[in-house]
Amino acid sequence: MKSAIALRKIARPLFLFLVLFAGTGALVPLAAADQQESYTFTLALFAGVGGGVDAEPDAGLTESSYLLQAGMITEPRTLVSVRAGSLKLEGDEGFDRFLSADLEFVNVAGEYRIAQSYYDYGLYLGVGYYSLEGDLRTGGSDRESDLGLALGITGDFDITRHLSVVGEVSAHYAFLDSVAIYTMAHIGLAVHF
Repeated sequence: MKSAIALRKIARPLFLFLVLFAGTGALVPLAAADQQESYTFTLALFAGVGGGVDAEPDAGLTESSYLLQAGMITEPRTLVSVRAGSLKLEGDEGFDRFLSADLEFVNVAGEYRIAQSYYDYGLYLGVGYYSLEGDLRTGGSDRESDLGLALGITGDFDITRHLSVVGEVSAHYAFLDSVAIYTMAHIGLAVHF
């Protein structure tokens, strides 16, 4: 218990630093002459699966999820993205202290991409806000929310110049009292303009 309190005392200032650091990336002027990309903005819609890694009982990683992403090129091969999503947590045995719950989140992330001939892949690190709400096993409902971190690997496979199939695998650490670690895998479509 003391280690969890100590972790929270260290994590909150670190989180605020990362928010400020990631937020300043959005203010970096576009280097239009140096950009290798043929677009500045990206909008993507994903569907996927995921779950809570440290949940008891373990509901597995097959719960449904969706994700909306909006990104902007700030430097060649570098994006700042906002991701908003939801993970529906329900199963035969329930989820931690919940019969069913919804994890909703919004995060801001910096992403670095590596170009290949017909696809890009990348890595992102972000900070965000997480909210878990659901029906309790003991009756009634509960909601908790807090800050969190996100780490992900992305892939962007071009169909046309302005349309691509995108995929990502991500891990999220939310400073919630119940389940703190979540993983998700998504696939979707992205429009570049």
